[in-house]
Amino acid sequence: PEAAKEKGGDEKLPLHWAVYGTDWIKATEVEGESKDAGAKVSYEGREMVVSRGVDSDGDLKLKPAVSDEVILALLQAYPKAAKEKDG
Repeated sequence: PEAAKEKGGDEKLPLHWAVYGTDWIKATEVEGESKDAGAKVSYEGREMVVSRGVDSDGDLKLKPAVSDEVILALLQAYPKAAKEKDG
């Protein structure tokens, strides 16, 4: 993602992208057949799941489509970042 280039090695970034969802983003930035809650989509080259469907402003929220094993591995790899949600 573009944010990774801007942050330049911030260890919180991989954890944030794998565990936490997006804020409200324009539905037009997301690729996928459906943008209803629960649908699998692509955003900035990553597989995501729609957590909040398109609202009246044309925005939606996404969460990562990753397994619990991946989340656990990232939490172990980045213990300091795991203590902070924002980053």
